[in-house]
Amino acid sequence: MKVAILTASAMKKTINGEVFSGKCITGLDLDSNRIVRFVRNSLGAPVENPYCNRLQPLGVYDVKFIKRCPLACQTENVIVDYPNANYLGEFEGGIDALYKQYQKVEFKDRSFLLDGSYKLTDISPFMHSLEIIKASNIHIGVDGKKTIASFRYRGKGFRFVSVTDPDYRGIEQIIEDAYLVISIPTDDYDGQGYFKFIAAIFPIEKTPWSREEDEDLAYEYRKGWPMELMMASHKRKEEEIRKRISFLRL
Repeated sequence: MKVAILTASAMKKTINGEVFSGKCITGLDLDSNRIVRFVRNSLGAPVENPYCNRLQPLGVYDVKFIKRCPLACQTENVIVDYPNANYLGEFEGGIDALYKQYQKVEFKDRSFLLDGSYKLTDISPFMHSLEIIKASNIHIGVDGKKTIASFRYRGKGFRFVSVTDPDYRGIEQIIEDAYLVISIPTDDYDGQGYFKFIAAIFPIEKTPWSREEDEDLAYEYRKGWPMELMMASHKRKEEEIRKRISFLRL
C-alpha cells in the first residue's frame, strides 16, 4: 500500500500496565483513499523508535499491509511492515493537494468537530478518529508543560485544544490560516472525557516553495544561519521555515 503521511507526533500509551512510547503515525492510503493509523499491535500502541522517525509528514511510503485492527473509534488502525517502509518521494502538490484528496474520503458518521468543544464525553457515536480541517486565527500558547491552541472553524471558536505536533510544541505564535489534523483518543482521561488533540499543523502558504528556494534553505541551514536571517532571505514566517526544514529532513 502507498501511504502519504499526515502526522508523526509524540505519543505515550499505557496498555495493561505497560507504557509504550513512540509516535502517532497517520496517513492517507492512496490505493483505497482511506485514512490509516500505523500501530505496533492490536491494542493501538504507537510506532516505536527508530522507525517512527523515518516516516515524515507529506512523504509517500510503500509499506506492506498486514492486518486491520480497529479499536473503538480508531477504526483506522492498521498493522503494516513499517520497519521496511520504502520512501517514494514527496506527495505531489503538497498539503493542498492532499487535503483535496482527503475531501473524497467517505465517512459513515458525523464530524466530531461540530460542537466547538475541546473534548467529548462519549466517543461511541463515532466510527473515525481523525479529521483534516481548514482553520483560521490559530493561536498557539504554552500552559505549563502543555501546548494548547485556539482556532476558528466553520464559525465556531475552539479553545484549549492540545497540540502534539513536535514542530509546534512549546512555541507561542499566531498563524493566520492552516490545515489542522485533529484526532480523538480511545481512552477517557481520568474520567474527564476524551480530549481532542492537534497532531499536525500545516500553515497555508501564500507562495509554494520552489526547488531553488529549497536548495538555498538547505545551504543556509547547514551553514548555521540564524532564523531571523533565513526569514529575511525568504520573506517567510518562522513557522513556514521550520516546517520546511522538518519536511526536507535537514
